[in-house]
Amino acid sequence: MHIHRYLHHTTILLLMFIGLFAVPEVVRAQSDYALHSDTEITIEGTSTRSDWIVHAEEVEGSFGIAGDGSSTTVNHGSLSIDSANIKSRKSTIMDRLMHDALMINEHPEITYELTTAEPAGATAADGTIVLNTTGQLSLTGTTKDVQINVTGTRLADGKIRFTGSHAMKMSDYGMAAPTAMFGQLRTGDDITIHFDIVAAPAE
Repeated sequence: MHIHRYLHHTTILLLMFIGLFAVPEVVRAQSDYALHSDTEITIEGTSTRSDWIVHAEEVEGSFGIAGDGSSTTVNHGSLSIDSANIKSRKSTIMDRLMHDALMINEHPEITYELTTAEPAGATAADGTIVLNTTGQLSLTGTTKDVQINVTGTRLADGKIRFTGSHAMKMSDYGMAAPTAMFGQLRTGDDITIHFDIVAAPAE
C-alpha cells in the first residue's frame, strides 16, 4: 500500500515538473524571421481599357515563428510597404494614377499587423499548413480588420513561404478609383492583393 502511494505521489510530482517547463520550451522554440528579397506583393484590378497590375517594389517585415517541420505557429507578423514604390513596371501614367489614389504624400506607408493565426487543419507531411488569419490593414489613413486564409510552406533552406490573396474595394479605404484620358479610362473599384511572402531566419 505504501509503495503504491509513493508511486502515485511521485507520478504527480513528475507530471507537475513536466507541465512547469512545457510552456517555456515553446517560448524558447520561437525564432525571429525577416522578410526575404524573394517576396512578391502585387495589386490587380480592372479598367475600361484593360486589366492592370502594380508591384510593391519596397517591402519590409518581421515575424515570430515557432515550430519545426511537423508544426508551424506564427506568433506575430508585420509588413510595411513604401507607397511611392508601388509601380506598374509598364506605364508611368498608371504609376501616377495609383500614387494619387494612395495619397502617397499624406500617407507614405501601407502597413499590416497580424492579430491572430489559427491552423485550419493539421500540418501536411511536407510541412504545409493553412492558417486562418486576422490582422489590421492600414492605408490612406484608414485601418480595417481583415481576414485572410494563408498557406504556409517550410522550404528546404530554412525559409518559410506564405501565400494568399485578399479582395477588397478601394472605396472601403476612402480611395477614389483612378481615371485618365478625360474619363475615357476608368478603373474598377474592386482590387485584389496577391502576396507571396518569403520569411528567412533573422541573422
